[in-house]
Amino acid sequence: MMKEFNEYNDKLISVETAQLAKKKGHDVYCVECFVQSDTGKYIDEYTGLIGEGYTFDCYRPTQSEMVKRKSQN
Repeated sequence: MMKEFNEYNDKLISVETAQLAKKKGHDVYCVECFVQSDTGKYIDEYTGLIGEGYTFDCYRPTQSEMVKRKSQN
């Protein structure tokens, strides 16, 4: 199960939005990220805790971080 908010109660973006942002070049480092298991299932994980059988896919910023990045471009 994926969490909806970070520890500051900021809304996190979905895996679909994170993947679209990555394709558009907005995959900027943040603590949260999505990883994919060998079975193809996506989970959210801290970048330093990706375990065996999981591969990094894309970072997972908050909605407010995405708005900030969009306005900077």
